[in-house]
Amino acid sequence: MKKLFITMCAFIGLLFTGSAAALQKDTMLKASYFQLDAPGSIPFVTESGIKASNIIIFGFADPETSSINQEHLKIMQDVINKGAPNTKNFLSLGGETVTSIPDSNTVINNIDLQIEAYNAQLRNGQIHGVDLDLENGIDSKTITDLAKGFKNAGHLISIAPQVYASGGQGDSIDINNPINLVLTSGHDLAQKNTYGDAVTSGYVDYIMLQTYNTGGFTIGGYEENEIGFFKAVAEAMNNAAASQYLDIPATTKILIGQLSNRGAGGQYTIFNPTAEFPFPDRDYNQADILNELAADIEIMQADNTNFGKIAGVMVWSLNNDYMPQGWNDTYATAGAFSTIIFGAEAPPVGQYFIMQVTNTGKQKNASVTLVVDGNFYPFGQVNDTTLPSNFYQQWGTLASSQEQEDVANSSSLDAIFSNGVTSVKATIIGNSYDNWETPISNPDEQTQGTDFTFEAGHSYNVMVNPDTMAIEAVQMN
Repeated sequence: MKKLFITMCAFIGLLFTGSAAALQKDTMLKASYFQLDAPGSIPFVTESGIKASNIIIFGFADPETSSINQEHLKIMQDVINKGAPNTKNFLSLGGETVTSIPDSNTVINNIDLQIEAYNAQLRNGQIHGVDLDLENGIDSKTITDLAKGFKNAGHLISIAPQVYASGGQGDSIDINNPINLVLTSGHDLAQKNTYGDAVTSGYVDYIMLQTYNTGGFTIGGYEENEIGFFKAVAEAMNNAAASQYLDIPATTKILIGQLSNRGAGGQYTIFNPTAEFPFPDRDYNQADILNELAADIEIMQADNTNFGKIAGVMVWSLNNDYMPQGWNDTYATAGAFSTIIFGAEAPPVGQYFIMQVTNTGKQKNASVTLVVDGNFYPFGQVNDTTLPSNFYQQWGTLASSQEQEDVANSSSLDAIFSNGVTSVKATIIGNSYDNWETPISNPDEQTQGTDFTFEAGHSYNVMVNPDTMAIEAVQMN
């Protein structure tokens, strides 16, 4: 649009084996958003997590150009290579950054050319459609024009509307008679059914309905922060489709969307039951919440009368799910949503690893840069400044930082030791700064680099003397 790590992983594995297996056997559509613009989180997403989804939505396309992003192409190819056979892939337009669409025809042409270029280079799969995730009050005519244009260009169309009550704040939607339920793009048009014309015109193949981040109304007596809200929305949508209130074509598949954890959303989500904002700095029980959600989904699958028109579940996003700490959620368990709800294999338990960086000099400031597989990871103080003389900072993976209070979590170390990696060959570069105010990215002098192998399960002290440019790394345990 977070602490008991090892304990919770084991708890999930014991508690949810049955639910995950049941979900694997059915035909439920499982759609996952994949954030192309969050590269630091991508190494954390496991192959099993990707394969568990049968719809992948890549976000987000740049509507102002017809040129493709080569880095995005590489990520798409890797995801497609790991994906399940017959997965449908979408390129999403929108998100928080698209606040207006001045010219629909230009956007249609640009995105169409991007997909054509991507598909010319992708192997083992392709981009099948366009997802319209328009959240900033985009009007009905624009949404309909976009859906029609992309449909006429031969693409599948999915939309990601927010659910809201047409009466606004404080209103209630009756599950059995949801005549005030709207599919909206939010903001100033929050009470308007801005996606409705595109749906009734037959341009939409999939509805990925958001059940989060709106707030202020109820469905069937449930507020958005309550777990029952998800099932209540699904039943209301089922009844709206069955009664033709929203005039949803029978061929349009409806998926109910949910977040992976608290860090993936805002104030109004099932992972923030008290609706406090900013988020309270205390634990929340993600496992219990997902357990209840999984139970509700199983009830929905067994009840064709009240949920027969609901085809599946959507999640935002795989990146948040597998790297919650990247969004300041240190209480969530990596991969928990995909494991419990979509039946993916639980990811490996996070590695224990601590690296202390020490300035052994007496005059200048210092930092250290690790170079791993061509990627550069700087380490200084926790506030991204350099280390003063005779000063040290301890950095660690999430698992180790949760065990030791004085160890700061480093998403860089989490990335380096992701997916079960136990040994890393790195080049250590020492950096010297004449002035303590100099940015960490702009050292006055650097060492050539020292090759060193780090092993998971240990602590290390990397010492740099910025006065003499001497550097040394030693294992501490």
